[in-house]
Amino acid sequence: MTAGSREGGVAEADGGTPKARVSPYELFYDLVFAGAILGLSIDFGRTESWAAVGIAFSTLLLAWWVWQETMLFTNRFGDPLRPLSTGQDRRQAILLLLARSVCLLQMISIILLALYEPARLELEGFEGAFSWASAAAIFFLFALRELGARSKPELAETVKVRRPWEILSIGLFVAAGLVSGEPEQLLWFGGMMATFLPGLWFIGRERHLDSPVQAAHISERLMLFTLIIAGDLFLKIIVYWNGDIADSLSAIQLVFVSLIIFSIFRLYVSRVGDHPVPSDPLKFRAWLLLHLLLAFSLLVASGGMVEYVTPKGGLTYWNGLSAGFGVAGAVLAMALLDRIGGGRQSGLRANEMFGLAVVVAALTLGFVYLTPDNWRVGMGSLALLMILYAQSSSWRYREPA
Repeated sequence: MTAGSREGGVAEADGGTPKARVSPYELFYDLVFAGAILGLSIDFGRTESWAAVGIAFSTLLLAWWVWQETMLFTNRFGDPLRPLSTGQDRRQAILLLLARSVCLLQMISIILLALYEPARLELEGFEGAFSWASAAAIFFLFALRELGARSKPELAETVKVRRPWEILSIGLFVAAGLVSGEPEQLLWFGGMMATFLPGLWFIGRERHLDSPVQAAHISERLMLFTLIIAGDLFLKIIVYWNGDIADSLSAIQLVFVSLIIFSIFRLYVSRVGDHPVPSDPLKFRAWLLLHLLLAFSLLVASGGMVEYVTPKGGLTYWNGLSAGFGVAGAVLAMALLDRIGGGRQSGLRANEMFGLAVVVAALTLGFVYLTPDNWRVGMGSLALLMILYAQSSSWRYREPA
């Protein structure tokens, strides 16, 4: 049974091939991960350090990688959270129950990873609990693969070639949790490299050789994940709008931020959502990594925009650069996705968005350094630019490709 035949809605694609749809259980799983990832940027806007950029991206990369690898594996294995079917044999039922438990523990480990993120995103803020949470996240991904291979023997080869690298990665994270200071940082980053670099190669290999990827299923989950992050930026800003400072703020700030976030959402749906998942292995890797860049850019933007709406410590250059360059990074990621996913028309649209990203970056530098004490001018200009461009783009509802 392929991922396309599991519960959650099955439609017939061209040629009679089953097309998987995201189940309510997968949506819940994605929502938990998106929520945890949003927590990673809480301190970003208040930490004026390039170390913050590196730590935030590395932590996001680990959380994203666990989510992405689980998504790609369950595309073949099936949704571990799906209900047991009547008449299922005892062994399969036990394996599915174990996989469901592992999935729950994996979600908890990612929440802990976000909670134990190095304090204020400083390198010296590493604590043992952060490394232990990292080890747990990879261990439960490893356990899910092992259970999947026992449930579906056709997955055994995929699991076998990844097994040594994931064991090495878990070992490095565990070793990092046992030490402190610089050795912990080095071991943690070693665990990241053992997780990410071999895994990136395996993605292309499996996609090209033997992975029956359900393009609609993966496209839909990537879209939902991205849109959850964009939508939750509204909630983050509202949560941070504390009552003790609300009287000193103007609602126009929230309007500007809302227009920017909505514009990003609209551009993603109209420019990226209609493209199929690329079949070429190299482009497939790029497709996943560009969604990672898009998620990171949104987190960076949110760090600056939250401080703009709730300036507890006063606005700084760092906040302005975070807000503007985060938006520019999101536009750039969408332009690259549009170029990879489409033909000549997409190439022309992508060039437009490249230009938009450059204008946003230039406008950011202008308002940060020319109007540092009055963000309303700069953020208002940025919001106007984004909403006018988004409104001029084509807009019609499309099913995820």
